[in-house]
Amino acid sequence: MQQTFAPQSLTPGTATETATTEAVVCAHCGSDSGVALFDLHDYLYHIEGIFTARRCAQCGLIYLSPRPTREAITRYYPASYSPYRPAIQDERNALLRWMRRRKIIKRRQAVERRTPRTPGDLLDAGCSTGIFMDEMRAEGWRTTGIEINADTAEYARRRFGLEVIEGDLLEVDLAPNSFDAVTMFDVLEHTFDPVATLAQVWRTLRPGGVVALTFPNWESLDRRLFGRHWIGYDAP
Repeated sequence: MQQTFAPQSLTPGTATETATTEAVVCAHCGSDSGVALFDLHDYLYHIEGIFTARRCAQCGLIYLSPRPTREAITRYYPASYSPYRPAIQDERNALLRWMRRRKIIKRRQAVERRTPRTPGDLLDAGCSTGIFMDEMRAEGWRTTGIEINADTAEYARRRFGLEVIEGDLLEVDLAPNSFDAVTMFDVLEHTFDPVATLAQVWRTLRPGGVVALTFPNWESLDRRLFGRHWIGYDAP
């Protein structure tokens, strides 16, 4: 069973709560011609709300509209949210420790193979509990993290002694040409403006720097098999 560090004061929402939502246009091309695919619900915490998956008729971007507002979104990311994992060293299950360690090493190696300066300066946007940053720092990298969840950011500081800025990447003041690598693992699909987010990432990169991203693949076999029940939607 997965371990979490959730404090007792932070609990998921209940089905009686009402999410505050907003209708939006395509973040890529600005078109309002989004074709409704199907309605989605919050299956993790059962917070009330309907979020419609749409595909832009102009550019094909998949997005939610309606979606939670910036003020309402934090309720969907409580401290018990599964990506907020504790340190690998604190994992009780030996097999899970091995699997998680192997995954982190593969990610580090993938970044280092493509970065001209190794070790260098790393920005981990959406750094969660700081596990990847800790791995990179152990290999000599100078690391900076950004995390929107206050408790998660504090965990990374307290447990690993990392430099983690609490906030949104678009709202954090970062100097241009500061990083040799920017990582965003399972982050881009959670942003309100992915185009502006990528532009900010590009601005902070040094010449020859790399961006490492993971996000759900719309063209994947599992999406085709599971349709509206695909885990990649994870609405909202």
